[in-house]
Formats: sequence, structure tokens, C-alpha cells
Amino acid sequence: MRVLGGSLLALVMLLFLFAVIRTFGGPGAEKLSRHMPEDADNVLSTDLWAAIGAEGSLYIRFRERLTQAGGTARPFLEKVSRQGETWQERVMAEIVLERLSKAEKIKEVVKWWEMAEGPRDVVEGVPNLGKLLAANAAQTPMLLVEKIWKGNELLNKRLPGHEEGAWEADALGWLTERRALFPLIAMLTRECPRDAEAVRVLTAARALGNIRDSRAVPSLCRTFVLYRGRTDICLRSWEAIMQCADTETPSLLETYADRLGRRDARQDLYMFAEKIRQGRRGKQPAGER
Repeated sequence: MRVLGGSLLALVMLLFLFAVIRTFGGPGAEKLSRHMPEDADNVLSTDLWAAIGAEGSLYIRFRERLTQAGGTARPFLEKVSRQGETWQERVMAEIVLERLSKAEKIKEVVKWWEMAEGPRDVVEGVPNLGKLLAANAAQTPMLLVEKIWKGNELLNKRLPGHEEGAWEADALGWLTERRALFPLIAMLTRECPRDAEAVRVLTAARALGNIRDSRAVPSLCRTFVLYRGRTDICLRSWEAIMQCADTETPSLLETYADRLGRRDARQDLYMFAEKIRQGRRGKQPAGER
């Protein structure tokens, strides 16, 4: 697994380097280009992987290269969105496809969100800013996915910095957008060690619970353990684990518990595993395997 991960990373870095050289030019750009395949799909694939590997303004530049290819890129992107080997490929293709087909609607959502207001809480059943955003962005969910994964022009000027991306995550939960599963898991994992305000942690955990896919359980379990001192986050994480649980979840919780040095957390996870066993008997697994 480690070897495969290293190979994938090396491939991403190679494609990213080539795309940067091809984009910005340089002494060796023309020479390198002569030795690389130049058919349309290879060029698009290079830009796709470059966008996946990039951040900030460089990411936007590669995404725009794909968008500017217009209709000629659509068959390639549709194929990748269905058959891409990694979630990053599939999600990136979906992001660009949405921008190709709903450019004007994206502009409307961005303009509305700039000054949108609403209650900012994560109480279950209470309409909040995330639910308002979900209603307005129901036709452009990949705009929200892109925001929490890569960042984009979706910016609310009324919100403090520590809430950026939080309500987009919450909106994806209200929409139960399954394509957001892995970006939300990545967001939750990324935010856990350093988000003192924890708004993003709360909204990402709730969104994953609403999506109800058992593949989110390991990340939610980690969140539960890391935030043992925060009752609100522990409760939200546990509720999400219960929503996502399937027949394999109890053994996963017990395996995780065995690795913990803290007795209280270990006992809680064992207790949760038994509750899930009792509650899930005779029920179908949650989420898609």
C-alpha cells in the first residue's frame, strides 16, 4: 500500500511539473513537449492532475485551462467522472463539468453568498446559514465541494476567517451530496488538529452523518478521540458514527479502541460498538460499499 501511494504521488508530481513547464514556459519547455504525447486526452489528463496537485492561484489557473477547453473537454471529463481510479480525479472532473454547464448559475450563487446572512449554529433541525446556502446552491453542489477541497471564489464577506468553508460543508450535508464524501473526510482530517473554534469540525461531522456512508467512520472516530474535552464535538461525532454505521463498524471501533492509550476513550468505543451491534441487527448496511 505504501509503495502504491508513493508511486501515485510520484506520478502526480511528474504530471504537475510538466503542466507547470507547459503553462509558464521555460528553456526546456519546447524540448520537453516534443517528447510527450500531444493528443487531446493526454493534454487534458496532464492539466487535470496538475489541478489536483496545485493549490491557491495555481490551482485556479489549471482549472481554468480545463474549463477553457470547453466542449472539446467534455467527453474526456465525463469519462473520468465515471471511471477515474481515484476520488480526486472523479471530483475534479465533476467540478469542471459543472462549470462548463452552469457558469451563469455559479455566478449567481457567488454573488448571493457574498453578503448572505442567517443564524450560525449547528443545532439539528434549526434552519441556519448552511441550509440557506444549500437552498441557493442546490443546482451547483460541486461549487461547494470545490470550496471545501481546493478553495474558490465563493466568499462571504460577513464571516470570520475561521468559518470559511464551514457553511459550505454544512450545506453539502443538507443536500446529502454523496460526491462530497471524500472531500468532507479530507476536510475533517485536515481541520482536527488545529481548528480551535471547531466550527468546520462540527459542520463537516454533521454533513458526513447526513450522507450516511460507512467509509467516513474512521475519520469520525479520530475526531471523537481528539476532541474528548469538547462535549459538542464528541456528541456530533458519535451521532454521525451511528448514522454511518454498518455491520462492519463495531469491529472497526474495537480495533481503533485497542490502539488507544486512554482508558476512558477505549471504554466508550467498546460501548459504542456493542450499541451498534444491538441496534443494527437485521438492518441493511448504511452507505455504498
